[in-house]
Amino acid sequence: MPFSILESIRFQLAILLLSLFALLAGASGYALHSAEQRRAEQAVLGEATRMQLAAHLMREQALNYMSTPARDYPTYFRDVKLYYRDLRNHVATLDEALGPGGRLLASSDRARSQTPPQVREAARIWRSFHEQLYTALGENPANPTPIVLTSRSYSIIFQDSSRTR
Repeated sequence: MPFSILESIRFQLAILLLSLFALLAGASGYALHSAEQRRAEQAVLGEATRMQLAAHLMREQALNYMSTPARDYPTYFRDVKLYYRDLRNHVATLDEALGPGGRLLASSDRARSQTPPQVREAARIWRSFHEQLYTALGENPANPTPIVLTSRSYSIIFQDSSRTR
């Protein structure tokens, strides 16, 4: 009987150990990839939560402002002190996420995937709103133009509230 290397116990054990090692390496690689995807998803979810809170607070402040708009200079300066500072902070939060070079747009680039269409659409809507807001507020950030609320601006504030709930 000729002794074949394929029938050798050592060879079969070596093949078994190599197969086991390859399986372990593949499983570890997949686990690391999956963990990185979850980390990226959690970062996007956290950013979305911050944006949702900022948008909610902007809406609530708009409602508060509409209930007590500025009628004279003292109340106008009160509004600049109270509402406008918070408005700028909320705008900055949304700019950090959706503005040029924002975290949501940059995180998609890092993941080597295309930016999801929802993020692109949110960024487009945010740019449009941002431009309209600062056009309405005027050129001087230290002395914003008082915004006269009309029925059209009132409906704009409420237009997206039914979609988010």
